[in-house]
Amino acid sequence: MAKKVNYTDEMVTVMTTMYQAAETDAERKSALTEIAEKIGRSVPSVRTKLSQLKVYVKPGAGEKTESKADSVSKAEMIEVIEPRLGLEPGEGKSLKMTTKVVLQAILDTTEPDEVALQNIADAMEKLDES
Repeated sequence: MAKKVNYTDEMVTVMTTMYQAAETDAERKSALTEIAEKIGRSVPSVRTKLSQLKVYVKPGAGEKTESKADSVSKAEMIEVIEPRLGLEPGEGKSLKMTTKVVLQAILDTTEPDEVALQNIADAMEKLDES
């Protein structure tokens, strides 16, 4: 007895072509619905088949904007925050226990310290001299 085929080669081609044309999560979600209607299957069935074909993209998975190598560390953020808050280097140790979101909010709401900016300018000047 021959095995029943749930998805023909033509159906698979239509599914993968339509799904891979979608670039955003919203477009992919819409594509799932359109594919299901076009081939007469349910959205969960189409999603499962696309997963088996290693074509399905989990929502949010393809939209990360920066890699770990490109991201700023908490320590680097704290180095910038400390002078803005009038702290000496190392005095903001407790800031290490907060999240990057909170640290970014502090950075966004504090102005750069004029003295720190002058120190940076002086350091750059010394580098140019050497």
